[in-house]
Amino acid sequence: MSICETCYKDSKDHTKQLWKMHHRANICPLCGKPGGSHSKSLWEMHMAKVCPLCGKPGGSHSKSLWEMHSLAVRKAPQGIIWPLQLGYSRKVPAVIVGEFVWKSQRVKELKPIYMECQSCNLYLGDSEVDLADVLDGMCFKCFGEITSSDLSGT
Repeated sequence: MSICETCYKDSKDHTKQLWKMHHRANICPLCGKPGGSHSKSLWEMHMAKVCPLCGKPGGSHSKSLWEMHSLAVRKAPQGIIWPLQLGYSRKVPAVIVGEFVWKSQRVKELKPIYMECQSCNLYLGDSEVDLADVLDGMCFKCFGEITSSDLSGT
């Protein structure tokens, strides 16, 4: 006996085809994680085909950039994904990794999901994430070293 997470009925009340369809409905088509691992706003964002890493519409990405951004989210630790904004930076997805008490309130501990440079494994900035398909997943410094040009802005 299993309860369907889509319609909350027993598995015996489903045909095999309906059970498969309902099971697929709970898997995020964007990042491949179970629907229960998303906050409600993130689930809605993923269903609207918004990039899971940078939050921009999917139509603004090349196919390779879409795959790079999706891969960065899929490589993240399993858990509930929540939006996080640090300072004036853009919102990034973060995984809830625990809770702690601060000033008598329970606070969720979030681990941001960042994209790593393919060469030096440091985290990429917003501009580098936007240009990841052009830079082949590298930071400006590594790309400049490979192409013998100065893109660091210094």
